[in-house]
Amino acid sequence: MDVWVDISDVDVFMQECTADWFQIFIREADSLLSRRWRLPQRQPRVHAVALAATAIEVESAASMRRHTAKAYRYLHRAVSQFYQRVQNMAVSAFATFVNEKAGLGTLRRVRGTQAKVEVCFWQQEAGALLLKGAFITELLDRGGVVHTLCVVFSILGVLNRSSEAGALPTNGDFIACFTAHVALVSMKIRVHLKKRAASESDDGDAVDTTLDLSGGHRAE
Repeated sequence: MDVWVDISDVDVFMQECTADWFQIFIREADSLLSRRWRLPQRQPRVHAVALAATAIEVESAASMRRHTAKAYRYLHRAVSQFYQRVQNMAVSAFATFVNEKAGLGTLRRVRGTQAKVEVCFWQQEAGALLLKGAFITELLDRGGVVHTLCVVFSILGVLNRSSEAGALPTNGDFIACFTAHVALVSMKIRVHLKKRAASESDDGDAVDTTLDLSGGHRAE
């Protein structure tokens, strides 16, 4: 089973949903999705000097882009947003588990917020979890990955398809899923740990643990 869905399959799914919603044929749905629509987009990144010098031109161009976005391209953003959501869920669940079970990480206020806190790993902690893949090979940390899968499946509403009761009451529940699902979640965790291991922001009260949107979310 493919975890990374091919964009052509996404197009077929959008065509079917559009046809079902408007009660039209697939060919007509394809035509609608190929048109340019008035859809909101983020402002493009523009250098401050250029923005000051050509404010009117930039605003005019941005306005034109907002009114000429193709439905296909606009809806493709949902794919990357979905994987970003999976990463946010996976990192939060794993970090919370390891913090509770092993005492790793510290609760830090997320930059730009007053009350929201997340578990933040120090450089040394993130490095130790990455060393020889410890976050997957060590028993406790591997339990964190399994817990993360449970959380992700639960939030997505598919835990009942993947959860199996243990043979003994003390064994707890098991997750039955494709290896690709484990690889996806563990990859998201590894990316976060690498970011923390390379971070030099251990000092200070606030840590920016938010994930930037990809360039695909911005008008070109």
